[in-house]
Amino acid sequence: MKKEDIEFIKKIKSSCLNNAKNFIDASLKLDDHPNIQFHLAILALEEIGKVKIYQIQIINKTYGGVSNIGDSIDDHSRKLFSALIDINGLEKIMDNWKLIPNMKNIVSVIHNKRLKCLYVEPENDKLPMDVVTKEEAKNMIELAKFMIKKEELLEFNEDEGIDIDLNWFLDSKENTEKSRFIFSKVAVKKISEFENVREWIRWLRMEFEKEEIELKKLTEREMGVKKINLKDAKNEKWKIKVKIFSYSHSIRQKVINAWNKKDSLIKLYSTKNNNEFIFELVAPLTIHAMALFDYTLNYTKFFLLSLNIGTLGYFWYYLPHLTKRFYEEIIDIENKKKIIIEKTEIPYIKMFNKGALDNEDLVNHQKVFVYLSSLLENGRLNFLEKYFMGLVLISKIDLLFRVETEAFYYFYNSLKECFLFNNDWDGKASLKEAIKSVFYNPDKENSDKVISEFSNVIEIGGRIDKKEITFQEINKEINLETVFLMKACIDMYLIMKSYKYIIEKFNNLQKTETTGNGT
Repeated sequence: MKKEDIEFIKKIKSSCLNNAKNFIDASLKLDDHPNIQFHLAILALEEIGKVKIYQIQIINKTYGGVSNIGDSIDDHSRKLFSALIDINGLEKIMDNWKLIPNMKNIVSVIHNKRLKCLYVEPENDKLPMDVVTKEEAKNMIELAKFMIKKEELLEFNEDEGIDIDLNWFLDSKENTEKSRFIFSKVAVKKISEFENVREWIRWLRMEFEKEEIELKKLTEREMGVKKINLKDAKNEKWKIKVKIFSYSHSIRQKVINAWNKKDSLIKLYSTKNNNEFIFELVAPLTIHAMALFDYTLNYTKFFLLSLNIGTLGYFWYYLPHLTKRFYEEIIDIENKKKIIIEKTEIPYIKMFNKGALDNEDLVNHQKVFVYLSSLLENGRLNFLEKYFMGLVLISKIDLLFRVETEAFYYFYNSLKECFLFNNDWDGKASLKEAIKSVFYNPDKENSDKVISEFSNVIEIGGRIDKKEITFQEINKEINLETVFLMKACIDMYLIMKSYKYIIEKFNNLQKTETTGNGT
């Protein structure tokens, strides 16, 4: 680590701890305002958490990781959690931390209580000053003072490296599968065996990584197509390259390199443009030249189907061309200058601010690929024909051909067929209720928001079904963002089904091996 980085960490630590002390000093002068004392004590704890976050992010960046300091520092819950993770005596603020299976709930309880201490809520009979007792405020102040002293005694040691356990847990909300594991029944039950939060988190990380390795082996084995033996030249006959464009993600070389390490017939190559890549497929001698066209087309279509679902993005053979202008140039004759006039009716979509294609996207793609492959083998993939047509129509949308409504309706009907196929809806009951049942997750902070957004687009589809909306009204309500939101509903649903399939197959494989070993 650079000397200036070490000095920066020490400077940040000193500033944050001094600021935390100032908050505590101020709180001690407000005995008649326990709600303000409570808030100031939490601000002091957040300053302590900020120290840890800066250390994690800077060390992570030093060793080649990604640093998102801005996002973390703005996240009150993350700062508070970082401060509290090492406390064995959480009974200072809770009767028994083991009674709360989700450590983040403790943070959420404290943060929400702090908000009620600060703001008047018309629907709440209690005023902010009555939300917290003097005893609660005192306990929070004492906790903050204890944490400040503890942090002052700790010397920064670069040799200890990044706080792997804390960094892993803090990033769990960005990883669907990791969150699912953390809040599983097995993990929650295990919490009673540990003396403090950190030990439990360390066990979680090690178990998750062990299971992830096993699932990865299974996934890659299930991908099924082994690399052609290069020593046997007659096996390797054709090499086909296809350019793929993205409407939603940028492509980084790091992810391309990770993909190409896999033992696969498919290789990916970057181009000079960061929204495209080259898909290369090796086909064997057994594929006749006359059959090569259809073989390659079907293979790339299936690859793209899985990639579009697994990333919640848009990847295709080409992108719409006339989305902003149709002319070559416009010249102002009087002023002898070129001018540009563009339409912005068709926005460039970046799905959920996804940004760059990352390893989690590729893991999701692989699992979707495996799941859909199992359905394809049994001839049970017909429910995605309409999804594929939706993808086709998106590629056609430009200034001259506006088919957002048609694309939306294809995705909407594909969703209905997905739910019917998996018995998550009987075709008669409310589809909105089925959506709520499938996507509701009390451990996910944005669960209600996701359900609300999906319910809104489902309602539009239902009104089209019942002919309750005119063509003109439909065009006003449906744009590309609506289309992509409808698509995302299917994507998230199939990603969930893919993970379930992989885990069930993994468990069945373990049972088979156990039975075979006679244990």
